[in-house]
Parts: sequence; C-alpha cells; structure tokens
Amino acid sequence: MKQQNGLIATAILASTAFAAGAATDNGISVECGHGRMQICYDGATVTSWRPAALVSGKDVFFMPRTTPWGKEVHGGVPICWPWIGRREGMPKHGLVRYMKWRFVRRIDQNGAEFETASTPETMKIWPHPFTLRATFFLADTDSLEIVVTETNTGTRPYESAFGVHPYFAMGDACNKVALDGNVLPKPWVIKDLAADGKPHRLDDLEWKRSVTVSASDNDAWFVWNPGTERTPLCETLDPDEWLRFYCLEPVMKTPLTLAPGTSRMHRVQIKFAATESRLATAGGAPSAAKPAVSTEPIFAKYRLDAKSNLYPVGGKANVEAYVADKHGKLTTNGLVDVWVDDGWTNVVWRRTVNLAEEPRIKMSFTRATPGSLRIYMKGRDIPVRQRMERMIFGVNEIKPLTPCPDDFEAYWRGEQARLEREVPIAVEKVPAPKLGTKDHKAYYVSFATFNGGRIYGLLLVPNGDGRFPAMVNVPGAGPGTNTIFPSKQQLVRKGWITLLMNIHGIPLTGTDAEYHARYKKWFADYAGKVGEPRYQYVGYAESREAPFYHRNILGMTRALDWLAKEPYADASRFVYYGCSQGGGFGLYLTALWGRFAKSLILCPNKCDMLAYREGRQPGSSHIMNQKPENRERAEKNAVYHDNCNFAAMIHTPVRMVYGTADDNCQTIGGIAAFNRIASKDKQLRLLPGKGHGWMPAGFDKWLFDL
Repeated sequence: MKQQNGLIATAILASTAFAAGAATDNGISVECGHGRMQICYDGATVTSWRPAALVSGKDVFFMPRTTPWGKEVHGGVPICWPWIGRREGMPKHGLVRYMKWRFVRRIDQNGAEFETASTPETMKIWPHPFTLRATFFLADTDSLEIVVTETNTGTRPYESAFGVHPYFAMGDACNKVALDGNVLPKPWVIKDLAADGKPHRLDDLEWKRSVTVSASDNDAWFVWNPGTERTPLCETLDPDEWLRFYCLEPVMKTPLTLAPGTSRMHRVQIKFAATESRLATAGGAPSAAKPAVSTEPIFAKYRLDAKSNLYPVGGKANVEAYVADKHGKLTTNGLVDVWVDDGWTNVVWRRTVNLAEEPRIKMSFTRATPGSLRIYMKGRDIPVRQRMERMIFGVNEIKPLTPCPDDFEAYWRGEQARLEREVPIAVEKVPAPKLGTKDHKAYYVSFATFNGGRIYGLLLVPNGDGRFPAMVNVPGAGPGTNTIFPSKQQLVRKGWITLLMNIHGIPLTGTDAEYHARYKKWFADYAGKVGEPRYQYVGYAESREAPFYHRNILGMTRALDWLAKEPYADASRFVYYGCSQGGGFGLYLTALWGRFAKSLILCPNKCDMLAYREGRQPGSSHIMNQKPENRERAEKNAVYHDNCNFAAMIHTPVRMVYGTADDNCQTIGGIAAFNRIASKDKQLRLLPGKGHGWMPAGFDKWLFDL
C-alpha cells in the first residue's frame, strides 16, 4: 500500500503546472520587520519560520536532511485536505500536500498567497472539482497565521476535512518536551486531545522556548513523534531525526459538507515565545541552565567588486559574504544559509555554509538580461541580522515593464483643466503665530480638490522684503506631520520659503498629539469606508479617478500655481525634495507642474507597478494583490498612476538616490523610472548596502545652489 500511495502522489504532482523537471524546495521568501518565512511550491508547505522574537537558535520548524517531494514529507507545515489520516489506496492526509501550488500574490511585505485546484489526476482519486487558496501571514513578531479557503467549484456537494501537521524543531524530543506544562512521558506518544476551543502549547525544555497553536474549526488535536519504533516507517526521515521534532496538530476529523459554489475558511495561528522553565516535571525534568548567549548583534555583510554594484549585462559579479559584529569583528562559527534570487521570487543559487570552515564566502554570478540579482544570508543556529544586497546588471538598459497609454499626458492635462473648471480653489491661509519666529512667519494653508477633499499644508515665509526661493516637500507614507523640522527652520532662516503638503485631508492645526489623534480617527474612518486601511492602495479596480493619490496630485499642482503667484515668491527658483511616498510625489509634481528649477528625489514609490506580469519585482505590490476578478480593471487604471509614465514628462534637472538594499520602494523599478526621465540634466546615485531613505552627506547642496 505504501508503494501505491507513492505512485498516486507522484501522479498528482506530475499533473500540476509547476512540475516540469525535478521537484525542488524552491518557493517564496517573505521578510519584514516581523521576521521571515519560506513557503515551498510543493504542498504550499511552510519550510522555514524565524520570527523576530526568535533572538537566537534553530528555526521554529523542523525539516529533514533530505526532502524527496512527492512523498509524505515529515517536516515544515503540511496542509492536510480533504481527509485526515489513512484511506485505503489513497495518499495519507489527503491530496494537496503532494501537489504543486501556484504563487498568487504577495500581501504587503508580511505575507503571501498560494493556490491549487483540481486536475484530471485528482479527479480520478477524489471526483470533486475544487480550488484551495492558502494565505501565510507574519501577523506579529511572534505570530504566524495560516488561512486556507476551500471552494467547491463543482455542481454537487462534497464532504471534506482539514488540518495542518506542523513539525516543530526541538532540542531533544526524549523527555524534554512538555504539553500544556506537563512533560510528555516518552517521545513516541500519540495523544488525541479533545477540542474545547482552547489553544495548546508545546514547551521545549532543552532550548527553553515554546509554541502555542490555535485553530478556528478543528474537532481534535494530535500530539505525535514517531520515536525509534516508527521512524523506519517514515521514509523521509533519517534514523536519528526523530529526536529533533514534535508535532502538535489541530485537525477536523469529522468531514463537513460543502455546497456547490460555496467556500469555507480554515484558520490556524502559531505563536512563538522564548521561555524559562515554569513546567510540571512529571516524567522528567527541565535541562540544566545553559550559559547565557551573547546578545551582541551580528550582521550579514557583503563586499562586491564593482562600484555602486553595477555590472554590464553578461558581466561577472564577484561577491564576498561574511558575518561580523558592529565593530567589524568576523564571526567564525555557526551555520548560515546563503541564497541568490533573480531579483524577486525565483531562487537561482543556494548553499548552507559552516563559518568555521569558510568564514568568508566567495561567489561569482552573472545575468544575461538587464535587471538584478539579490543575495541574502540568514543564520541557522546563530542570530544573524539579515541584510540583503543587490547586484545590478545593465543599469542604463533597465526599462519599465508597465506600458504607457497613448493618452497618458492628455488625460492628466485634462484632469488639471477639469479641476479648475469644476472646483474653486477656495484657498485658506491662517496665521500660525506659535510656529513663527523673528526670522519667519508661519501659516496653515489648504486648497480644495476633487471629491470634496482639501490639501492641507504648512507654509513658512521669511520675514523681510523681496521674492524668495521656495522648497516644496511631501512627507513619506504614514501620518505625515504638522511639525517644523529643524532643517526647515534653518532653511527659512537662509531666506527660503518652505511648503510642506500632507495628503490626508485633515487640518494640521493644534499640538502634535492633537494632530496624531485626528489622524488616527481619519485612518479608522477611512478604513471603515473603503474596507482597506492602506490609503495608497485603494480604488484602482474602480476607475482612473478613484485611487486616493489622484485628488492629491491635482490639488497639489494647483497649490503650487497659487504659491508661484504670491508676491513674496520667486517662481523661477522653486525646488522639490521628497523621499519614498514624497519621492513618488516628486515625480508626479515635477512632471505635471513642470516649473521646478530642480528636483531631488529619494527612493520614489509607485515605479513599474505591473512589472510582476513579466516576472520582475513590482514597484508596488497592491495591483498584484487585487482579487483575481478585479485585477484586469486595476491594471488598466494603474498605468495612469505609474511613476515610470510620469517620468517621461520630466524635463527638469533631477537627482535621484536609491539604496541597493532597498526593498520598500524597489530599486529596479526606480531605475526604470529614472531611465525614462526626459531631462538631459539627470543623475542617479546608488548607495551600496543602504536600505530605504538614505541620502549621501552633502548631496542636497546641489538642490539649493541656484
């Protein structure tokens, strides 16, 4: 029967879309401030999770030394559906753990979604059409959520059960694991726990950490380890690997009926915690205390042989990777995983390295087309703070993959004219004496825009006669600000007008605390209204005019028109500075207003949003994250908001800065936008090893040298 099950599993695997060639453990890596995880295409199996709360030590999940996908893999977090356990002549624990899943979309920086569906081969085994979607989300620094939605796509009801089978890595499974505070008496115990709606906890007494599992609709729990007796029956385990894991499995043993055309959702949450022994000791005792582990942070470091990490297409990039502390002292012990992807989701090279044998890891790579390769390093048993680095090939040949509609400029010029026709500017300029000094006056200003909205800003004007130059700024994403930064005070003392424009449509008046309270209320009200709290993501599936930025872009261009006509302003000496969201607005406004003398733009957002359609990391993931039924409309409208298309309208002198390790506003999308800028006076500055929002010292002097 075991051989028959293996043949069935192989047939299922071979029938799926990703099964060309040998199955591998390649999949999607998700990394953010909450930690990192990896999900394999095979079975949509979570093969690795290192939450931010895991300061040091092994991965949360166990994976065997060898992983022959297509068999019953004992490791990671397999998804079990549409049955649990054994069925005569059927694969154990259902169909989908043996199938290749399709990567659907990223969910912000914190998660990913996969999908699989019935095939002719699965219909021979289980004759029901279905679709399964699995979402994996790093919900917090200690929390992983798995949500699986099954849909009956057939014409008759079916019965299905569901469960997950997480393999938790353990220091020693022999009398050093506890369940809900009680040490398990022997490692090969199989416990069938009643489901009472409460979570259960496994404590690792060796490594002093715990995992707590909760589920939404299970009717049973299993706690399992094969021990020495059953390990020979587990073909994917080496003889000694039973000591390295325990399973805590929430399952639905009793199948439920699902009507045709309907869906059912299953949710599982796993929480990790470092823990001191607080356990009952029946059947065993906690291990002796270990020496304290140093908390001195160590970092992944990379040294590339080319200036600014730039190589020609087909050129050879020589890379040295190592681990060191903040003082530069080399780490010479521990295991690290090093891998390189194609700039987004496809891993092209991977190794596990023992730093005692190879403290400096030397590699060479090349790329046959314009784009990038990204290198990552993470610790297996040492707490490496991960930093990625990027090799860029053919920087001047990187072009946008997002198309530009023929009527792009005509559309936006028409929208500017429509705003002037339909909405009076209704300027409000209110003195803010508490923000003024002997050097300058301060004003709260606002301007009407579409949909009854207003653009709110803070205007500082130098005292004295004359016509002054002006610096315009839009903050990065988030609450914005109503604060005068010291740099702006210094600028206004030097005779510069400064205009700060927020995008949220809320007044800037009051104390900083009052403003932030107002922002939080706006944020909550907006989220409730549109069903999506990230304001910069909404509206793309509705129309060209529905995205939140639309009215802001147009309201800000008319604000600039107003300021340029003020008697104290020298409109020939206006400059723009912005970073991230503010960098994106720098491209919008420099293109549409067209009268800036200079623009300094750091890591702009919304560049090459549809690049994912051709396998390149998009400048913003929210179009890809649309529901499938909305994505075509969203893509059609998104091209009118892509900064690569605004860039082609820019003739102003521009300086742009990106860090080569920036994964917030994607570097390659920004380079594609830069290459489309029409100005003959433009420069791109790439900062090796830097992430989001860096600027070289003194680089801003160019902006104010008028």
